[in-house]
Amino acid sequence: MTADYWVCPYEITIEEGNDRSSHAYGADSIQALQLAISKIGVELRHLFPGHFTMDGNSEIGFPVTDNGVT
Repeated sequence: MTADYWVCPYEITIEEGNDRSSHAYGADSIQALQLAISKIGVELRHLFPGHFTMDGNSEIGFPVTDNGVT
């Protein structure tokens, strides 16, 4: 690594073929991963407001508060 930060890329694939790619930066690898997981939760709730569930449960396993900020 040549910079003073780590990056964690991710991609969300939606059935309609509308893929979303992004990344999160962190001071270390764990922080970058945690921020990426949080961003995924925010994006899923934005893409499917009130409709995204996992096994019928609205708690999808991503650490996001009601206002979208972790």
